Amino acid sequence: MSNYILRRLLLLIPTLLGILLLIFVIAYVIPADPARAWAGPKARPEQVELLRQRYHLNDPLYLQVYHYLKNLLHGDLGISATTKRPVLDDLKHFFPATVELTIVAFTLSILMGVPLGILSAVKRNSLVDHISRVLALLGVSTPLFWLGLLVQFIFYFKLGWLPAGGRCEVDLQRITGFVILDSLLTHNMPALVDALKRLVLPSFTLAFYSMGYLLRITRGSMLEALQSEYVVTARAKGLPQRVVIYRHALKNALIPPLTVMGIRLGWLLAGTVLLETIFAWPGMGRYAAGSIVQVDLPAVVGYTLISALVMVFSNFFVDILYSLIDPRIRLGEKAR
Repeated sequence: MSNYILRRLLLLIPTLLGILLLIFVIAYVIPADPARAWAGPKARPEQVELLRQRYHLNDPLYLQVYHYLKNLLHGDLGISATTKRPVLDDLKHFFPATVELTIVAFTLSILMGVPLGILSAVKRNSLVDHISRVLALLGVSTPLFWLGLLVQFIFYFKLGWLPAGGRCEVDLQRITGFVILDSLLTHNMPALVDALKRLVLPSFTLAFYSMGYLLRITRGSMLEALQSEYVVTARAKGLPQRVVIYRHALKNALIPPLTVMGIRLGWLLAGTVLLETIFAWPGMGRYAAGSIVQVDLPAVVGYTLISALVMVFSNFFVDILYSLIDPRIRLGEKAR
């Protein structure tokens, strides 16, 4: 296990270098002039030239990558051209909002997707199965932005039950950056209620979008497990249905859903650009959207690196969980 962890951590370096190089290549060939976009339309030519020199935009691509890596080794992701603050500070400020939204949405998607997938497989071709498959189809096929606009239209514009967007409009002392946790620590109940109300629509939208994938994978994996020989043998021995499903079938059917969970968690934590923009959620996705519009290369590259780290570590932890769920899996070891 230790050898496997070490190899995966070492492979992280070339993966991030490849992503970094790809982002710089894309930024290098885009027709827009970053320095002109940062300086503004009324800036003088000498001001634009100073920006090019400051951010090494006149240097060849390999020198730009070199300067960025040199600063990165010192924990410096550069200065955002739009906020005029260190990119690392910006990401620290926006990351808690994305984490808070992700935790709620991810929990909801598991609570909806896994039980429905199991129930759909156990009661195959029943009414419950048909309803679950329709929900899964809607979840995987409904565009995220359309679903977000739809729930805003229904629950905010028509019914007026929930706010359309934002994170918290009540004054709140910032301690950890997590609104719910800060409101509990400061005993600010109005802020807690307002934060929870504003969390409902975006978290449900994200959860429904992810639930469809998880439901389908769980159902398919459970159906395969229920038809396997060891489950047939367990039933032939007269074991109760609950024991057959949860002790024998479910344990062996969890690997594919766990893979989907790891991918979806990394995707959610990396920041959903469209959703956070629609709901005016001050997370990393919205920060990235604004940076792309402003051609803010330091912010875009910093966001991309953080997103890559999140995705890599999400899959890394999923691989570790494989061996904990199924002892037959020995990561990094040859079969004996």
